[in-house]
Amino acid sequence: MFRDLQTVDSEIGLFRCKQALLLSCGAVSILVIGEAAALWPVWARRAWPETRVAVIDCSVPPGPQPTISLLREHNPCDRNPVKYRICVHGLTNSHSKTSMDWCPKEPHRLVRLTRNCFAVSQHDGRIFIADIARPDRTPLFLGRHSDPSPAALAVSADGTRLFSRSFGLLRAWNVDSRRIAWEHDESPGTCLAFAEHLQSVICGNDDGSLLGLSMEAGTATASIAVHDAPICGLAATRTGRRIASLSMNSEIALTDWDWGGVVWRRPDGLGGGRASDYGRIAISPDGRLMATALNPIPVGDARVIVWNTDLGEMIRTISLHSPAVYGIEFASNNTLCSWSTDGVVRVWDVEQGRLVESIRFAAQES
Repeated sequence: MFRDLQTVDSEIGLFRCKQALLLSCGAVSILVIGEAAALWPVWARRAWPETRVAVIDCSVPPGPQPTISLLREHNPCDRNPVKYRICVHGLTNSHSKTSMDWCPKEPHRLVRLTRNCFAVSQHDGRIFIADIARPDRTPLFLGRHSDPSPAALAVSADGTRLFSRSFGLLRAWNVDSRRIAWEHDESPGTCLAFAEHLQSVICGNDDGSLLGLSMEAGTATASIAVHDAPICGLAATRTGRRIASLSMNSEIALTDWDWGGVVWRRPDGLGGGRASDYGRIAISPDGRLMATALNPIPVGDARVIVWNTDLGEMIRTISLHSPAVYGIEFASNNTLCSWSTDGVVRVWDVEQGRLVESIRFAAQES
């Protein structure tokens, strides 16, 4: 009887015992008997010679603090084909990299709480807190969303309040006490951003509206209709007075929260691309520049479009030299970071459209 089921990838299943191996690919199955079954790792390593690394998410702080990246390593030849780890690094290759294994399965998003502490949301709705300075410690379980869907994360400027949002629920957590401060379940949506000046969390909803909730009590402060499609990406200026949003139909808009209106809209804010599940949009710390990330259809090099925030005019398009981009974030007024499926964090001079640095992550040796 076969035992020891192992998933090679999304389309290949492997059943194996001491004297036999059943390799199935779609509707075709091949039974290998005897010594040939023991040669499977050799064949597999020729077909898949190396571990593939992807940067799933990244926390890029404005200033001298190090960057924290969430990595996924995939090699179907290993007994544990998918592994995750957290890496702390600078934005140049001259900086050293330190890492820790991430044992909870299927992490989704990462956000920094303090210099060393960070929170990670899982695909099953669980949220953990960990300290990169203490990699030997087991990540602390903070809580779990009742609906099993990935939670987007945001954090207050002082790191004391963490916000998590799955499709049907928004929660505010007191980080010090590890308790729920308040929750809101009346506005379905999947993205959020913290506006420091407003001391509010801004929610992008499926009806295309923006909803502001006070940080302390979770009471609604304002609601502004912006898009005709679900909002999949948000970014707030440092002051929080202006909110950039990206919808699922690739429209981008800039909203002025003080007077409660839309400053400008662009119906094709992705230049012919599509909004990914991550819906990445970013604003520079001084609020002068905005960037949108797109994964083109058909598949090709992912691109970032840089915009003049005040006028809504496209400044330039930057090719990221990667088939798919997972995220973007400004490190300074003129420096943009992008991370992608090829395991590289790239640093860009957006004024000149020039690649400054490529920080490549290799698979960790077993």
